[in-house]
Amino acid sequence: MNWYSQAVWVLRSNHEFRIPFYLALDCFHPQFDARHLWLWPVTQAIQLQLPSQRPYFDWLVRFEPTLSPVNLLPTDADFDRAFRWGWEQADKMMPFLLKALEPIPWVP
Repeated sequence: MNWYSQAVWVLRSNHEFRIPFYLALDCFHPQFDARHLWLWPVTQAIQLQLPSQRPYFDWLVRFEPTLSPVNLLPTDADFDRAFRWGWEQADKMMPFLLKALEPIPWVP
């Protein structure tokens, strides 16, 4: 499966703690592209697995657009374009992510 979850961290010291936060990144979800319409059933089958994975992540980020899965060896230009797309979307989600990772005051 082409998405993963990454545990962000848990800390309890100096009277503050952090709750675990799992961020799932999905770059293989169905996207309409007439050239790759034959991939639609494959991506739909993968998406059927997401409900069973829901208990294991707090936030799902679906990257759009992405390169085609058949592009196994992208050119430098394709790689740079995909990298730029990812950073543009990451810039939009950073305020929420930073807020989610703020320490919570410990109240005994």
